[in-house]
Amino acid sequence: MKAKTEQLAQLKAERSDLEARAKYLRTDNLSRDLLEERARVLLGLSEPKAYIIRQPVRENVVS
Repeated sequence: MKAKTEQLAQLKAERSDLEARAKYLRTDNLSRDLLEERARVLLGLSEPKAYIIRQPVRENVVS
């Protein structure tokens, strides 16, 4: 029961975050910065003067 309660709290926090982000993507509240950030992430681009630190992808990591 405790695990489910924690999972529910995590999902509620995630939903709240997503709702806040969606609010700024609507045409009446469009945030150019947020829109640009999402477009760059989805397209795999960065700002011209940004520093990019790439980390190797870890596959099949067993603890």
